[in-house]
Amino acid sequence: MTVHSLKAWREHPVNGPETVRLAQIVAPAPLPKPQGSALSGKTVVITGTLSQPRDVWIQRLEAAGAKVASSVSSKTDYLLCGDDAGSKLAKAKSLGVAVLDESAMAALLNSTLAAGP
Repeated sequence: MTVHSLKAWREHPVNGPETVRLAQIVAPAPLPKPQGSALSGKTVVITGTLSQPRDVWIQRLEAAGAKVASSVSSKTDYLLCGDDAGSKLAKAKSLGVAVLDESAMAALLNSTLAAGP
């Protein structure tokens, strides 16, 4: 089938409403949360300037089961630290939070993915 024939089918007066009805019924299933990964249930805070956009890191961390928070607290497990980190780094050190640079966090993520569910 070509794009044109699919478009023509969808735009047909009988098929158009059916397409809308089916789209309302069909929804993608949510991805299962990773179980037993190194980051599952862990809280990660990001600070500093990173080589990749924060959204990319947040997506990767959440896909591995981590919760990404905006501030460091006693409940923080890891601080992902880029260049020019400020007060979050100082607070993490004072609380004994594990501070990881991008390569260390990537290695942790890769080991999590390699272990798999």
